[in-house]
Amino acid sequence: MSPRQVQAAGAITRLFVERLKEQHMAITSFEGTILELGLCDETGSLPTHPPSHEI
Repeated sequence: MSPRQVQAAGAITRLFVERLKEQHMAITSFEGTILELGLCDETGSLPTHPPSHEI
């Protein structure tokens, strides 16, 4: 995505995780926990499961 493109996606954490997935980058459980806390902070809630279209 170029800097000039705008995409409605919600939390920045989600965009970051999508980039990691695109590049097939693995993360540790600690990094996953930090990302989850970031998502909780950005959205004000802790998701209990991913939307079905992201499984």
